[in-house]
Amino acid sequence: MAALVVALSLASVVDALYDSSQKVDEARILLARISEDALEQRSAWRETRERGEVSPALLGEVAEERRDLQASLAAFGRLDGDGREAAIRVALEDAEEAFDDELRLIRDGSAEEAAVLREERTRPAFERLEDLLDEAAAEYEGAVAREKRATSLGTYAAMLSAAVALAVLFRRYEKSRRAAGREIEGSRQRFELAVLGANDGLWDWDLATGESYFSPRWKEMLGYGDHELPNRYEEWEGRVHPEDLPKVHEALEAHLKGETPHYEIEHRLMHRDGRYRWILARGATVRDARGRPYRMAGSHTDVAERREAEEKLRESQRGLADAQRISHVGNWSYDVSRDQAAWSDELYRIFGLSPGEISPKYGTFLRFVHPDDKGMVRRAVREALYGEPPAEIEFRVERPGGEGRTVRARYELVRGEGGAPERMVGTVQDVTEHKEAEERIREAEARYRTLIEQIPVVTYVQELDHNNATGYISPQLHDLVGYTTEEYTSDPELWIRLLHPEDRERVLAEDNRTDETGEPFRMEYRMVSRNGRVVWVRDEAVIVRDEDGEPLHWRGVILDITESKTLENRLAHQAFHDPLTGLPNRALFADRLAHALARLERRGEAPGAKGSVAVLMVDLDNFKVINDSLGHDAGDELLVEVADRLRGCVRPADTVARLGGDEFTLLLEDLSGVGEAALVAKRILAAFVPPFAVGGQEIFVTTSVGIAPGGSGPSGEPEDLLRSADLAMYGAKRSGKAKYEIFDPSMGAEAHARLGLENDLRRAVGNGGAEFRVFYQPKVLLETGEIFGFEALLRWRHPERGVVGPDEFIPLAEETGLIVDLGRRVLREACRQAKTWQGEAAPGLVVGVNLSARQFQDPNLVGDVSAVLAETGLAPDSLVLEITESVVMDDAPVAAGTLAALKDLGLRIAVDDFGTGYSSLSYLKRFPVDYLKIDRSFVDRIEDSDVEAIVSAMIDLAAALGLRVIAEGVEEEGQRSRLETLGCELAQGFLFSKPLPALDAARLLRMRLAPRPGIG
Repeated sequence: MAALVVALSLASVVDALYDSSQKVDEARILLARISEDALEQRSAWRETRERGEVSPALLGEVAEERRDLQASLAAFGRLDGDGREAAIRVALEDAEEAFDDELRLIRDGSAEEAAVLREERTRPAFERLEDLLDEAAAEYEGAVAREKRATSLGTYAAMLSAAVALAVLFRRYEKSRRAAGREIEGSRQRFELAVLGANDGLWDWDLATGESYFSPRWKEMLGYGDHELPNRYEEWEGRVHPEDLPKVHEALEAHLKGETPHYEIEHRLMHRDGRYRWILARGATVRDARGRPYRMAGSHTDVAERREAEEKLRESQRGLADAQRISHVGNWSYDVSRDQAAWSDELYRIFGLSPGEISPKYGTFLRFVHPDDKGMVRRAVREALYGEPPAEIEFRVERPGGEGRTVRARYELVRGEGGAPERMVGTVQDVTEHKEAEERIREAEARYRTLIEQIPVVTYVQELDHNNATGYISPQLHDLVGYTTEEYTSDPELWIRLLHPEDRERVLAEDNRTDETGEPFRMEYRMVSRNGRVVWVRDEAVIVRDEDGEPLHWRGVILDITESKTLENRLAHQAFHDPLTGLPNRALFADRLAHALARLERRGEAPGAKGSVAVLMVDLDNFKVINDSLGHDAGDELLVEVADRLRGCVRPADTVARLGGDEFTLLLEDLSGVGEAALVAKRILAAFVPPFAVGGQEIFVTTSVGIAPGGSGPSGEPEDLLRSADLAMYGAKRSGKAKYEIFDPSMGAEAHARLGLENDLRRAVGNGGAEFRVFYQPKVLLETGEIFGFEALLRWRHPERGVVGPDEFIPLAEETGLIVDLGRRVLREACRQAKTWQGEAAPGLVVGVNLSARQFQDPNLVGDVSAVLAETGLAPDSLVLEITESVVMDDAPVAAGTLAALKDLGLRIAVDDFGTGYSSLSYLKRFPVDYLKIDRSFVDRIEDSDVEAIVSAMIDLAAALGLRVIAEGVEEEGQRSRLETLGCELAQGFLFSKPLPALDAARLLRMRLAPRPGIG
């Protein structure tokens, strides 16, 4: 027992010696840290002295060093018992106070006073502090050595008696170990409860074995239960987003190497539903005695909502920046006490700088102010600081390149607690263009006064209110348009009535635009004088404002430019413009398109990139119907209005051209992508929704639009782009009209296929037409079912494609002109076949042959028909030529002559597809027509009472005009019965027979009773 007491006593001595040594050593380390922090402050002081300015970064560093130094000094005071800490603290406070006074002088621009203070106070204070620290460090170095020697002697004595007490200590140790075990088990249970209750997912990774642990919450964040996801490192790594994996590995490696104090990174992990979630990963390593990591643990926090909020904030900031850029307004704030400012990116641009190019300060800002305006700006700032209400000022700034700008600044003072000025906030708007416009107005007023006094032009003043009434107009008006000044000023609508009808909408639109924007009005347009003379004028007007910038009235002049404009227009339109609409023609459009593509190529931009181009092909739907029904003058009026509406759908820099007929094309430049071109197409379609005022009546017109982005086509050349837009436009028409389509390479393939079909068609016609067959569909008497005639229909059996539908090759034959040759063959074969059937069993049989528009326009038509009749021996009254309404109305005077010549041959004329084309039926009385063929679209819907009424009216009309009626497309018994009840005499359709080859048609003819002679 005595040995144990001795051992314990010696152990206590050793422990005391050891504790004393540790305290001395710790005090020495803290003293070294204090010296280091003090040295950092003196380095900052030297940096300030050398640079001559106080930067925010420097102040931040100094503040941080002072916090660290105070903490170290407090810890040192707890260990030091000799009063050193108090002396060091006093010296440190003297040095810092001198340093702060010197900083204030430097910031206020008093460099000389700062230099004096530096030599008298700052430098001596830092030197005294360094001396005290050096003395204390030397004393502690000796103390550390003495303590260590004492500790070594005590340790030796304790070792001699340690063995005596081992048995006693071992029993106590066992008892303590069992108690500790119980405590550890309780701690383990508490840890498991904490893991289960934690909002973050926890993980643990044994670096030696690779074993991992993921808490239930960690798995729940990814959509799994605790036992549904194995605790393997690969499970985590395999779920990291592929784009994030490299930076995650990099962060792990850096932490494991000891380059970072902890592991922290945001990345994405795959959820059970296949989507990625943003998480914040934190962790730290546990290291062995040699500093090698052997374990790592940490947490995962779901940060998806924060990331989404941050993205929304960035979008909001981008929207604010865009708004400022568009409006040329920048915002700023200025910390009065710290002389620190913050500028928005647009404010940098207003001052001719790149965002962040300089550190914004009040003094820096003043360097940009025009020398003559600096005094005004300084006074405004002082007044704001002294409590004046918020205000605004205008002043000039000079950019680094020497360019001068005028800005308008609005600002107010924000006060802190106690009412002390805290910061100023405000905006700066670039109003240079506005001021220049005002200057131009002043110059214009002086110029106009001279014009009024010396030059024979019309001058006027127009009020901004009172319905834009004219307050004054000069007497030269009478020479220009034949009206006195009294007549003009007393009639507010007279100017509108004087506008040329073709210019009126354009001029009024510009007049409305300038009324809304206040921009100068400058236009050249035509006026119709009292005696009907058309005069060209140049009209220029500006808004006159008072001293406060408030608008007073419009002041303008009207100059007669008829002679020069007539010559100019004649030359320009002849070369590069469409004479009807005044739009650029194909030549000018192609030139502008070539230049636009060349600019893109020079800039090296891809076709679809920002700044690219697009071509829009615009074609009116069913324009020919308008021309035919209302006349060409109305059609031209419509084209002019269409041109004006197209102009209103694009920007001033874009090009609208007329290629010919009802086909227009647009060139759009500096696009952000094809989507912007699609928006223009939508505007065009919307612009065509309101009716057009044409020929004294309202008509509705739709259009189809094709879009070809830059680079469309094989070579990207201008003609390729036009061709691609044309293909897209035809695609829009095929899909239902009143739509737009964007060019797709497949459209080129379709065009290629069409070209192949055209080549095959030419080959088939050139080879004697052996691939073509004439089919016959019977026409019957509804009352008896007897066949009174056939309609001859052309069919093409392609050697490779099989039967090609007539709706596919007939339009192609029409476009290429091959229909003329094919039509002659059909006419000859049909007449020959009819003559044969008449000789066999049906002497009164008639045959109908369709004439296309191209055939009807053929000058040899009458001669060809006469020759065929003579060649086949068919009686002329057995031949019926079937012509659509559009064919006869395409050129009514010529059509009347052609029909008269055909009737002189003795044959019959039928109007096909009756009821689908024209509202005016006067042509039925003017043209020598024998039959009306009611279009199948009416027969299909004859059960509809409204449609039935229309069909009944057609039949009554035909009876009144002495015409016979044939109903097309009869497919059901109900249709046949209804038509017979309404008084329709003749019909054809699948109910009776589909089109048949000649042999089958002859067989059908023999099965029916032959028509009576003269039935045709």
